[in-house]
Amino acid sequence: MCTENWRKNLYERAKREYDGYIEGLKNRPFEEIEVCAFEMAAKQDILEMFRANAAETALLGLRDVEKPLETVYQEWFEEDEKQKKLLQQSIEHCSYQILRKEAEEYYKNPQAPLYRKNLIDAKKSGEIHLWRGDKNRNEECLAYFDKNIRGGYENGRLSPFLQGWVKEFGFERCKTLLAAVIMKAAYDKRYSKEVKENAAFVGMPNIAYEDFYSNVHPVIINSAYQTLMEMERGRDSPKGKGGGKPQKAESRKRTEPER
Repeated sequence: MCTENWRKNLYERAKREYDGYIEGLKNRPFEEIEVCAFEMAAKQDILEMFRANAAETALLGLRDVEKPLETVYQEWFEEDEKQKKLLQQSIEHCSYQILRKEAEEYYKNPQAPLYRKNLIDAKKSGEIHLWRGDKNRNEECLAYFDKNIRGGYENGRLSPFLQGWVKEFGFERCKTLLAAVIMKAAYDKRYSKEVKENAAFVGMPNIAYEDFYSNVHPVIINSAYQTLMEMERGRDSPKGKGGGKPQKAESRKRTEPER
């Protein structure tokens, strides 16, 4: 078969396919035809490419295909779906990166409250960026403590160090994380009874990543926590904002960044 004849035959088969497809839509409800608009336009474009002077090598593989129009459409449709998925993933990644940066900036504020939902609930709420931002800030907070506490303790400047730590990360975060460290080793007799009772009261409710630990000696942690307790009593004294014993962490009034 000469080149001109097989290409003409290819177009004619595709044209019959297209005409049959359109004919099949004529008696269907308008709503169904509307749904098919995308497929109609795509098949019309493919048919036009068959008709145009495309390179012979581009069409050669379709020479003996019974339904060239449908074959090409299905191949194109699958590739288009892949591209849509890639585009969707790019959109989601871009959106998440923006939310992640916003969460990181939010939790740099020492007044920002701890995020109290666990990982599963955060995912359900579309707040994984808040969970991760808070988790990262907790890790930074404990890392800062581990790196610098010994110097303050050994130089008799424990209170000034803790004041600086609290100023950087916020009192609630610092005290809650030390409480979590203490309660993971509540059996350790190097923690005083008073410290363990107070740490148990603070707790870390609804947080799934409680696996925090510190390499600092328990005696130093105990002293640091006792100092934080004294600082809290000073904060809550009649001269402060309200007096009385501190509220449980989950009952404190909290504000969070926009979702």
